[in-house]
Amino acid sequence: MILNNREALADIANALSLTTAVEVGTHQAVFASGFMARFRGSISLIDPWEGFDEGFPTYYPYFKEEVRDRNEDYEIAKEVMLTFGERVLFHRMKSEEACSLFADESVGIVYIDAKHDYENVSKDLSLWFPKVAKGGIISGHDFSHSLPGVVQAVTEFSHRNNLEISLTKDDMPSWWMTKWQ
Repeated sequence: MILNNREALADIANALSLTTAVEVGTHQAVFASGFMARFRGSISLIDPWEGFDEGFPTYYPYFKEEVRDRNEDYEIAKEVMLTFGERVLFHRMKSEEACSLFADESVGIVYIDAKHDYENVSKDLSLWFPKVAKGGIISGHDFSHSLPGVVQAVTEFSHRNNLEISLTKDDMPSWWMTKWQ
């Protein structure tokens, strides 16, 4: 199934009666705010909001050159998400630390939008897939030839787990897969 935009993942989550979401890599909460405007459940936002590593791989070069102190990004994210009140939880930590806060099969939908290289996307998929409930969704951003590591990691993961990849029609497509088993 192809969705018009990534925020429409909220409609799928609602239709599947999913009530918990996690976004890994929140930045300024651009996706989270659009998603939550449609989603009936709660969301946990995972991001260390700290300076990028020297070798941080990203499609957006200004992240490396202009962003030094990410406290401003964190403050923007908090401000943007105020309207959703207690339905939003912030976890200012790295993905591998945050996933230990969630029991296996306890999350309805996970959206991965952190580091965009093969190694880190593969790691996030491995960390977060066990947290997704049966009938839930694992998803993420930037499924594009301009980010071959994302495409390779997601494609290999889907083959290993016998999952079908669906995409959005966004300029920078998002991907999603339903966990049936």
